[in-house]
Amino acid sequence: MIAHGSFLIAILLCAIMSGCGGSNSAIVSQNSSAPYNLSKDSNSAVSSATSSSNSSIASETYRVISQNSLTNSITDVKNLTIRDQETWGQLWNQFNANTSRVPAIPAVDFQTEMILAIFSSAAPNPCYSLIIDSVQQIADQTKITYHISAPNSDVVCSQVVVYPSMIIAVPKTSGDASFIKSM
Repeated sequence: MIAHGSFLIAILLCAIMSGCGGSNSAIVSQNSSAPYNLSKDSNSAVSSATSSSNSSIASETYRVISQNSLTNSITDVKNLTIRDQETWGQLWNQFNANTSRVPAIPAVDFQTEMILAIFSSAAPNPCYSLIIDSVQQIADQTKITYHISAPNSDVVCSQVVVYPSMIIAVPKTSGDASFIKSM
């Protein structure tokens, strides 16, 4: 019981400290329904989209469903595109398998939206986070670019293995989604 309590205190301290991986995972609820615009600034709840590389590429808005959750039960490295409620329900249950009470599944209108999910390899502590750099839809293709953010060297983090992840809802397309991990 003491070890479990110490773990929770360490996690809370990490979440409270500024610079803990640059993630806003302590701020964004797993059931967030607010739309998020494309942004490289992971510390702002809502930021404006700009496309600096090519003005013909459309930057799309996306909605964060879950970001860098400590309750993530998925340990396999994988990228998923989900276009139906049944598959979404299966993923949500698998994602929350280690929780004592599975949260209500966030609503997704699969007539107009699809889910993109990224599950990365193990990180040594919860101060690592997965950050989306861009989401672009060109014709019927969706391209998502992301990176793993490491904590600043002066940040103290609990030493608990985590699996950074991101689940977002984007406008639905019938084409393929490509996931590109940047450095």
